[in-house]
Amino acid sequence: MKKGKISQNQWNRSVEKKILYRSRRLVERPSAGSDTLMYQLLPETIVSSTMYTETSPVEILGKKAFYRMYNALLAAGTRAEGMQVQLLLPESASEQQIKNIMGQLGQYGAAYEVDTGRVHTEISELVKAPLLTLSGFGKQCAKETGSSRFRPGQQIVMTKWAGAAGAAELAYKEKESLVKYFPAVYVDEAIEYLWEKTGGEPLFSIEKETKLAGDMGARAFHNVAKNGVFGALWELAELSHAGLEVDFEAIPVRQESIEICERYGINLYETDSLGSLLIGTEHGEELVHRLRAEGIPADVIGRVTDGNDRTICRGEETRFLTPP
Repeated sequence: MKKGKISQNQWNRSVEKKILYRSRRLVERPSAGSDTLMYQLLPETIVSSTMYTETSPVEILGKKAFYRMYNALLAAGTRAEGMQVQLLLPESASEQQIKNIMGQLGQYGAAYEVDTGRVHTEISELVKAPLLTLSGFGKQCAKETGSSRFRPGQQIVMTKWAGAAGAAELAYKEKESLVKYFPAVYVDEAIEYLWEKTGGEPLFSIEKETKLAGDMGARAFHNVAKNGVFGALWELAELSHAGLEVDFEAIPVRQESIEICERYGINLYETDSLGSLLIGTEHGEELVHRLRAEGIPADVIGRVTDGNDRTICRGEETRFLTPP
């Protein structure tokens, strides 16, 4: 099977059809493109949960897993309040690696006031590298529930850059090889995304932009994560039962990300973009201006349309977006 999330069709026939019970308290039916599960347990309270599994170098594994979990809940209109941890390690792992990973989770949990519940840690001969799974949860007022559904007529605003997180991790892992083709300072610029901040927040965080956009009335958010911006655009269209018109040239990118991905034959627009967010709004230019004023890179990259056509326009050329 293809690496990454399974397709919507695969999810429908191999996952959805095998689930035999759905609670009447379920707010929105899950799908391959949704990141959270939302239940209305009380008349005025909705509880949201999410789960993410991460594989990355130990030095950034806890950080990336935390932000995937935290961002998924933010995009659903929920602030994480607690998390549970499962850490599987190969037999070659050391206790120092456990301390490193848990130290990251402890650091970010304290910074964002997210409590840590059960932590299951296991050494297994079935894994070749550390495998970290986080389950996060939080609650929100039912009247303030966010929605990942975009509406026809809305502009699509994208924050930060396509593929920057994936290119940064690739540069981090392959620096010794890359410096044979690029200046070391150039490779370091790509790697810096893993630790860089903008608007006072780590680049992996979407907290500031969700708040700013929310203050301007936006409620439709979608993470740009492991499947890249093309995958995220397809997912939001599927979830919203809508079409898209996207200007390829408007999608923000970093030059070093382009060149590093090209070196390894990786499509920048289909690689990890952790920290980037898609926002549906009727006031795209105004929102972009507000985000940039707060130090958050942002651009209008397209609009939501009626119908099912999902198109990417590049000059005179138009092509259809394909499922991830």
